[in-house]
Amino acid sequence: MSQCLRITFVVEDSSKPSLSEIIQKEAKKLHLEGVVQAAQTDRISVVACGHSDEIETFLDLLYKEMALQQCDCVEVEPFFKDKDYRGVFRIIE
Repeated sequence: MSQCLRITFVVEDSSKPSLSEIIQKEAKKLHLEGVVQAAQTDRISVVACGHSDEIETFLDLLYKEMALQQCDCVEVEPFFKDKDYRGVFRIIE
């Protein structure tokens, strides 16, 4: 079954570029589509769509990485796909 999530969290400025690249790399491995983007100066927003098993695996990996990076204020919510991501996971700067 297909599933989409929107995940937002607060990070330190210094970790944004590397964290976005890690997120993109893991999403590509799991064949997810969506985007990762710096929403504000200290927030990252992720939209990930794919098979529910891969989404759960991605979320587990993301929680582990956020614990290492000491991220705060994690919000995970269902998301209705409103765009065609064309099977890719992009970083939007």
